Amino acid sequence: MMGIPLAAAGVWMSHNTGFDMSTLPERFTLGELNQRIVAANASPASFVHTLSLTHGLETEISRDEFFQHGLRFATGYSATFAGTAVQVADRLQEVFEATGSRGGFMISLSQAAPRQVPYNIVDYLVPELQRRGLFRTVYTGRTLRENLAG
Repeated sequence: MMGIPLAAAGVWMSHNTGFDMSTLPERFTLGELNQRIVAANASPASFVHTLSLTHGLETEISRDEFFQHGLRFATGYSATFAGTAVQVADRLQEVFEATGSRGGFMISLSQAAPRQVPYNIVDYLVPELQRRGLFRTVYTGRTLRENLAG
């Protein structure tokens, strides 16, 4: 995926959990992994915990499969929308309406995102969301606090 070696995902996960992922056996269950992490006084929070909840503690997985999940999580690839401004706005509107139109949109970019992506968001996606009435066109407050509250 994206030319990033799987071992890099292991390093990233090791850093975030405090557990040396290079010590993993070739196959293990997610429950065994959680136990090993806790026994090492490390933290199974975030990615490992989420993966365990999603797939179950008894799910057996290979080290490479685990690192592939980690790579998708680390890069945000599993939650990536791609397409034209209209296609991305369609998807954002679908999620927005399905969740009761609460809040707004939180868009983040991976470190590997092309440099033009923020400009494409501002120049194409935001105007499309504004046309749909899903993104404000005017800020009436005098301060950031006032604008965020409104």
